Amino acid sequence: MTSVGPSSRDHSVTRIKRKNKILRLGLNCLFISRPKPTDKKLEVELLIDSILSHQEEGDLKTTDDLQPLLLAEALRDCGRYNSGRDSSDMREAARELRRADKTAAFTITEDFSPGYLYGNVKTHKKGNPLRPIISQCPTPTYHLAKRLNNLLTPYVPNVYSVTSSTEFLGKLKRSPTSGTIASLDVKFLFTNVPVRETMDLILERVYRDPSIPTLNIPEEALRTLLEVCTMKAPFTTHRGHTYIQKIGVVMGSPLCVLLANFYMGVVEERFFSLIRRPDIYVRYIKETFMMAPSTQNIETLHRTKDGQLPCLDVLISPNTTGFDTSVYIKPTNLGLCLNGDSECPTRYKASTIKAYACRVLSTAPVGLPHTKDSTESPRS
Repeated sequence: MTSVGPSSRDHSVTRIKRKNKILRLGLNCLFISRPKPTDKKLEVELLIDSILSHQEEGDLKTTDDLQPLLLAEALRDCGRYNSGRDSSDMREAARELRRADKTAAFTITEDFSPGYLYGNVKTHKKGNPLRPIISQCPTPTYHLAKRLNNLLTPYVPNVYSVTSSTEFLGKLKRSPTSGTIASLDVKFLFTNVPVRETMDLILERVYRDPSIPTLNIPEEALRTLLEVCTMKAPFTTHRGHTYIQKIGVVMGSPLCVLLANFYMGVVEERFFSLIRRPDIYVRYIKETFMMAPSTQNIETLHRTKDGQLPCLDVLISPNTTGFDTSVYIKPTNLGLCLNGDSECPTRYKASTIKAYACRVLSTAPVGLPHTKDSTESPRS
């Protein structure tokens, strides 16, 4: 009697079952690459630094061979990069779904956590206050928020906004000078954005504006996704307490700038439909440059000093034919940047030099900046 192996149909059914099992895992299904040797070495260096710091404070004692042993451990290639919950057939099903698995292993994990609060020091302001930022990177909605940002960016009203100082200069140099220039900032923009109202504005523009194609997403589904990514995103503090931001948008969310720009864009469209727009009106997120016949009735403007006005790191001086522009460096800027003798890759150093050169050339295309502050070279 001859044994007959399983038919091709049985193999197909088995493969389909494995794929369905993988797909049912949903967000718990992640691909994790083998860590780079440099990352591992950096972690060991940080560990050694922490140990030495505790040793200096008398919290612990170490032997002389500890540091060489840790550095040697950093060079070893060991460890498992797959979860104990997966199996060889599941990894094979994942490869079939992806067509080619280029990572070290297929891993199933639930390594998500709430966002965390930290602060960036405002070195250019008196007293060096902190700018609070809530990082959303470890949250399960982070990549969803990035995807929504890409989908909704084409719907943002951008008649009066720019995305860079280069675009600002392009508009400025095509404009005549026939009035008073001034700038203004929106105070606490991100924490003052009305989230629910902005969501309504987004949905109105996406689904009821006949001049723009509609997204292939149900309206209620998009509303729910926006709520999950903005109003239901918890975060922790350094003390371990958990909070949810109730007012405004979270600085650190991929949707933060989009919501702020959307709300400001709609406000500007409605406002300038009622009154005459200034001869020049350009906004970058919350900083606005304008030129009007008179600005005496507006008390919150930053006005010119000695005929010059800084805006978006550009020093602007109107003349009879247009605007003179040069690089503006804030008085609190220490001129420090990447050290030329550091161990950073050469491409980083070249990129730093290129950034300074491009800034000078785009701001003052006819020669170098003419002010004393803007001609000082940064110390490497």
